[in-house]
Amino acid sequence: MQTGMIRLLVCYLLFFLSGSSLAAVYKWVDEQGQVHYGDKPTVDSSKEISVEQSTTENETRENETAEENDRSEYQKRVLDSMQQERKRKQEIKAREKDDRAKRKQNCQRARKRLQDIVNARYLYKKGDDGEQTVYTEGQRKAATERARAHVKKYCQ
Repeated sequence: MQTGMIRLLVCYLLFFLSGSSLAAVYKWVDEQGQVHYGDKPTVDSSKEISVEQSTTENETRENETAEENDRSEYQKRVLDSMQQERKRKQEIKAREKDDRAKRKQNCQRARKRLQDIVNARYLYKKGDDGEQTVYTEGQRKAATERARAHVKKYCQ
């Protein structure tokens, strides 16, 4: 059994290391116009041609490894991009949530202020000297309209 494996291994080595893979290839056309190929020139018009050698297992593995590395780098870039996009969306949602909370708070304040103005018997403002001056009917209407505008602004 081992002898068979050794013989097979020797055959493979001889095949891959043989000089025939490095031999020149010639091309010529005969009198009938047919193209021929061979390892020896048969006529003076034979031309040596170059033949691409197939890649070795190592070159194939190197190419596959390079492709895997390229694919891996691409996947990393895509994942990074997706994570950044997800983070950006989360930040936007957080900002929107904060804005809604502030808006709700402003709405509650505006409604409370409007309610206070409507329910008050009289409105007044304090002067610099601390003295209270009662609003006229026109000033009261203007303050009510400003309060309604704030409710409209923050509550819709």
